[in-house]
Amino acid sequence: PVSKLDMKPLYLFKEAEWLFLTAAEKEGLIKVSISVPAEVLEETILSNFNKMFLSSSQGPMEKEWNYYRKKILQDAVYNHLLPLLKMEAKNALVKEAKEWLKQELSDELWKVVSVAPWAPETDEDDGDSRDKQIMTCVWGPAKDSSQGSATTFAILDTEGDFKDFLEVPAFSGKLFWSDNCQDIMQDVRSKAAAASIKDFIMIHKPTVIALGSGSIECLRLKNILETIVSDIVVNEAKALRHDIQVILASQAIPHLWTTSSAAATEFSNVSENVKEAIALGRVFVDPLPLTASLFSQQKEIVGLNLHEAQQFLSLDEQVSVLEKCMITIVNQVGVDINKAVKQPWKAYTLAFVAGLGDRKATKLVETIKRNGGYISNREQLAGILGPKVWENACAMFRFDRDDVAYDAVELLDGTRIHPESYDAVKKMIVKIVPDSMDAESALEHIMQGTSLIKDNIVNKSVDKFQIKEYANDPANKVTLKSAIDFSYELKSPFAEVRDAWRKPNTVKEFELLSNDIKDMIKLGRLCNAVVMYARGLSYDEMDGGVMRQVPIRDMCIVELDCGIMALLHTRDRFRRGDEVQVRVMDVKPSKKAISFNSIKGTGFNQRETRQEVEVFDIRVGNSQVELEDLTKWESVYCNDRHYKPITLEESRMEIRQSRSRLIKRPIKHPFYKNIDYIQTQAEMKTKETGSFLFRPSSGGLGKLSMTIKLASKPLILMNEQIEEHGREKHTLSLGKPLTLTRFGGEEYDDLDEIVGRFIEPIMSKVEDAKTHKKFMRGTKEEVSKKLLRERDRTKVTSIRFSLDESHPGYLRLSYVFQNSQSGKARHELISLLPTGFRFRDETFHSVNRIYDYFKRNPVQKPKDDPPMQQDYERDQRVGEPQRSYGDRGHGGGDYYGRDDYGQGGAGGGYQYGQPQGYPQGGYGQGGY
Repeated sequence: PVSKLDMKPLYLFKEAEWLFLTAAEKEGLIKVSISVPAEVLEETILSNFNKMFLSSSQGPMEKEWNYYRKKILQDAVYNHLLPLLKMEAKNALVKEAKEWLKQELSDELWKVVSVAPWAPETDEDDGDSRDKQIMTCVWGPAKDSSQGSATTFAILDTEGDFKDFLEVPAFSGKLFWSDNCQDIMQDVRSKAAAASIKDFIMIHKPTVIALGSGSIECLRLKNILETIVSDIVVNEAKALRHDIQVILASQAIPHLWTTSSAAATEFSNVSENVKEAIALGRVFVDPLPLTASLFSQQKEIVGLNLHEAQQFLSLDEQVSVLEKCMITIVNQVGVDINKAVKQPWKAYTLAFVAGLGDRKATKLVETIKRNGGYISNREQLAGILGPKVWENACAMFRFDRDDVAYDAVELLDGTRIHPESYDAVKKMIVKIVPDSMDAESALEHIMQGTSLIKDNIVNKSVDKFQIKEYANDPANKVTLKSAIDFSYELKSPFAEVRDAWRKPNTVKEFELLSNDIKDMIKLGRLCNAVVMYARGLSYDEMDGGVMRQVPIRDMCIVELDCGIMALLHTRDRFRRGDEVQVRVMDVKPSKKAISFNSIKGTGFNQRETRQEVEVFDIRVGNSQVELEDLTKWESVYCNDRHYKPITLEESRMEIRQSRSRLIKRPIKHPFYKNIDYIQTQAEMKTKETGSFLFRPSSGGLGKLSMTIKLASKPLILMNEQIEEHGREKHTLSLGKPLTLTRFGGEEYDDLDEIVGRFIEPIMSKVEDAKTHKKFMRGTKEEVSKKLLRERDRTKVTSIRFSLDESHPGYLRLSYVFQNSQSGKARHELISLLPTGFRFRDETFHSVNRIYDYFKRNPVQKPKDDPPMQQDYERDQRVGEPQRSYGDRGHGGGDYYGRDDYGQGGAGGGYQYGQPQGYPQGGYGQGGY
């Protein structure tokens, strides 16, 4: 047995679950099967087909034809219709999951590109914001340039133009020695590098330092940079009159851009870390153009890790979805055409403007450069673009009146309003400002009157204007929606529609730093760790306005093999450098500042000092229970209600099964399989009623087992043992003749003869029972409850036939007499035989004859010497089911003599020979 997802309806599969299942199946990790519940097939599909195609006549010839018609219908359903339905279901699930995944990719890219550019805080004394600088830092893994890139700093202006760079090998690779950042400016290993960074900052005076989050080492590098900045603020306050923030930023897009064709074209002679630092700064300036440059012929954008399941989409599917997202955001934000011409790295967004594309965008830029390098208004674009392209694209181009000749500016060109609506807008503007001389002066009045009050855009002239009344006037020829859009655009032309840039909080910092290692710190993950700090751990706590140190017991700080620090709760005593295996128990994106004792100096100069380290709240354990308990994590990750874990009993059964000696035999037959009974049960669950197979018997050589599926709900498997006679010794081949242990000396030449002379007649009798008007599906308890409800409703004796789930190979006759005072249903067994049915020591050829016989003889007379119950012993060998019960010349089998079985319900106020409530010695009219 294995843990499995069992009987989960297909409609419950959500998100990308089916894609993961399909991938795991292709790799051979799991087996996936789709099935229609057997009871649905039999009671709904096959039942409806039977009504349409079977004859309603009850003659012998019609019954024979109906038997073969049923066989044909079953073959059509199980071998033709169901396989097609399963294939269609799989295709539909894959398509649905892919559509969901495409939307997820689009949403994730939207989160990246729908963030407004970083905006520097401007003071009156600071001058123009365009004079400010951005400093970026990209951590490098190599301290030696011959082994790779070193930590690199770059300077860019607020337009994204590259100015300068600095490489600092001393702050590359592992930064363990930087535990106490206060010593950086004095430590011989770091003071020269720290001084060079300090000088670099003093020369360029950046407003912000953007630090890439490509490694967990960036957390230590952030502490180092903050220490250097603090030193500048304290010692160089006159030279640097503003604070410098160190901000962690995503390195995903800059890292992709480093190897892109756009980077190779613009910067062919600089290292990859310098390119990455430049790209990091440009993301701060505007993420849209840099992202747009990744949609080149090489399609670098597909390297962006947006979702864990995106590999299930083809490259073309990914690019198509991401392009649609870019088209939407670019046309909402707009493109400053003159900046795109002036700065090539910003021109990549032009390809996503409605109506353009790569070829037309490139031609547009080249034409503008030949004609002077700038465009003053939208009308000038009409001569470059075709009329249809201009109509689609012109409203997405924006013009800053400060960058072009004032007399050539059409003020509405600085809005999202399309030129074809200019006349309608100017007519509306005159109504908004009735005292103005003309539309131009009215428009200037409106634009100059806009202010921002508590994040709300306010314009008294527009806000007081009755837009609805204006739109309702047919003479104005404008809809209410258009009028509202015009008013918003007039209040704030080309207002930023993207989310405002925000400094990352602690949760976002943790997400950025752990993005590449999130699978290594997931709950329940086993990791190797190295003890870093184990002495004198404590944390600060405010107590009555006084800060005090609270000692931490039974804990040490370890570094996991992925490089991140974690808190190990343990009673073991460790030293720094000890290696230990741990399991991740809890992960919280919050920081803890923990103090610890550190020994400085050597020999007689040793001294113990207190230092502090910031650690994310990642808790790990190393106890034996924590390392070995897998059940907990199985319940955490496998919480689907259809998930069936291996039970203790199944595990024990598997052990017993492994110890059993199932002899595999080389018998060539389409229905023979070398499997045990447990495997047979699992296989038969998905098979149609009437399926059968032969298999080895745990009784050893000379015997086979035969299993026939009689019903699906409840699952009833009839198991019979086949004896082989005349089998040669020392051979595994099938002996002959064959006999069925329970059915006397009837001999069969081979397995095919057993199919034709035993299995098919038995299933014919089962079908005869199922088609009877009094047949009922269900367990003994279910049938009993239905009989009692039926008796209470109709006030007559109720009788039903059903298959007995406790005794496979038997029908069950269940009934409740009209005047029964016991309140219990009675049950009698009917043995299935190839030649008919055995009931009360008599053989009947049909269920209907048993029904007629029972109506005439509802009570079985007691015998002077009732035969002993003939229970076949359960095979004690592992995995063998209980054999079907023999009657040995009598009906009733196991039920005989029990107070709710056999003897026709004697007792309970009913006297033999006096059938109360049944005129003429039989049942009353309407009872059946």
